[in-house]
Amino acid sequence: MRKLSEAQVDQFWESGFLIVENVIARDVVGELNAQYEEWLEESRSHSRNYGRTIDGKSRFDLDPAHSAEHPRFRRVASPAEISDVYYRVVVDSSIPDMVAQLIGPSIRLHHCKIISKSPRSDLTVDWHQDGAYDPHTNTSMLAAGLLLTDVVQETDGAPGQGPLKIVPGSHRARLSIYQNGEYTGTIDPTLTPEFEARAVPVLGRAGTVSFHHCLAVHASSPNETDRPRNVLYAEYLAADNFPLTEPATPSRMYRMLVRGEDTRFARLEGAIVEIPGTYEEDSFFSLQEKARNGKNH
Repeated sequence: MRKLSEAQVDQFWESGFLIVENVIARDVVGELNAQYEEWLEESRSHSRNYGRTIDGKSRFDLDPAHSAEHPRFRRVASPAEISDVYYRVVVDSSIPDMVAQLIGPSIRLHHCKIISKSPRSDLTVDWHQDGAYDPHTNTSMLAAGLLLTDVVQETDGAPGQGPLKIVPGSHRARLSIYQNGEYTGTIDPTLTPEFEARAVPVLGRAGTVSFHHCLAVHASSPNETDRPRNVLYAEYLAADNFPLTEPATPSRMYRMLVRGEDTRFARLEGAIVEIPGTYEEDSFFSLQEKARNGKNH
């Protein structure tokens, strides 16, 4: 099992994120992608979101451009619940070991999902902080993003694959995801130019993992290339970090202890915490899209 260096741990807390190459071996990534392709093949027989998670929402969230001839996902919810190889990576790989170094030693799984951007996908994720969707008693919480496909630096002026973009140092402040009193799931769009100017893209070969703090501001643009951009995200939290609301993405593995020891004591951080709203859609993509198109009212 690989370990982070002290310098890498310091970098995470200084910047709010960390990118580590070659965390998961290529053959394991191949197994993950083979499972994904099986699900994608199955999706050809569906014309709308399908499969049910514990809260009744769809497990397989189809891209609006999905068809039997050209199957496309936007998201697969809680893949570790239904796949042994995804379970092993989320629970038994070097990823939770590294997470334990950053926010541990005792950590729980919050949830996991695959975010998929097919070639020429219009999928956009607006600027937000994960912690705003799931407020807890403290901020020892992060997301680990495993690149399932290569995400490379494009040449000057060329369109990109829509990589995750993270704003360094933004984890030091809490920002609202309400606009004019409406729960939109996105930060005030007037801040977008500042974020775009400062953001760092998450690039690397398949097997690279990014770790970003729950308050690190991040977003991603459409995939304008002919290559897919698929990422497995697993969100973890310290064992002494307890929820203030019901989880936005519940699963059967919610709060599963994956490293260290259990505790019944919550660690509190002094802060004013905004309580998120609820949404009926299968994923927050639709919530943000409604806000982008002015349909929240």
